[in-house]
Amino acid sequence: MAVLTAQLARPTLGGIDNPHLSAALDAFAWAIPGESETKRSPGDSALSTHWPVEANGRAIAGQRMRAFVDDWYDRIHISPAQLDLGNVVSTQTTAVSLWNAYREPRTLLGVSGLDEGIELSGQLAAPLTFTALQERIWQVAVTPDGAPVLDTTLAWTFDNGATAELRITANRIIAWSFAPDWADGVLERLTWATDILQSESGVEQRRAIRLAPRREFEAMLYVEGRERQLLDLALFGWGSRTWALPVWPDIQLLDQPVALGATRIACATAGLDFAVGRLALLRGESAFVGSAHETG
Repeated sequence: MAVLTAQLARPTLGGIDNPHLSAALDAFAWAIPGESETKRSPGDSALSTHWPVEANGRAIAGQRMRAFVDDWYDRIHISPAQLDLGNVVSTQTTAVSLWNAYREPRTLLGVSGLDEGIELSGQLAAPLTFTALQERIWQVAVTPDGAPVLDTTLAWTFDNGATAELRITANRIIAWSFAPDWADGVLERLTWATDILQSESGVEQRRAIRLAPRREFEAMLYVEGRERQLLDLALFGWGSRTWALPVWPDIQLLDQPVALGATRIACATAGLDFAVGRLALLRGESAFVGSAHETG
């Protein structure tokens, strides 16, 4: 059997060839020098940081590119921005949301433009704090009370001068809930307007001045007691207002009462003056119980 001559090589630990080092030392946690030691040089003088190091600095002309953040953030968003309510015969309530798109809190200082017949609810009174990117919802109600023609703007003003505006347009109409006296009947009158041009030879040219004939109703009213007082007060206070007059010949009685909050009423519409976007009058047993609603 051959005999080989060799030498035992000791492993190097930590870059030091020391036979007294043990691998068990790796089980101990590292000791990090304190801040006071790391910031001092061997001469016990404080060290200072010189970052970043500038070398061969030069100015470069450029332009900042706009992004989506510039179009959407750092402003106040309102939705919707306009309410076109058309004919208002009863209280119309619409939810309006305001979103603080600023990435910092904003304070609402107040709301201007609250004319007669416009009510605002759903939030606390100003001053009111909006946190960053917070949305709040108000309920804007327009009642039949107030000016006949409504064209106003509500403005929410914030502490940095930003404003959110809501334009409201409407025509306030009063429902005519007084019933006619059917004993004398109801007279319906249609009036056209035509312009007739005649030449020297006697040839005539006729053209309509109105797109549709003027429609009028004439009837005697049957009112007594409290209804008579209501009629006098209504004509005195709202005589110059626009009234929603029902088409009396198209009256019909409902087979069953209408539930509170119902959005659909079963009735006959064939051959009658019902149309989408127009008004329908609901009347109870007296003129005190009546309201007009838009059909859909």
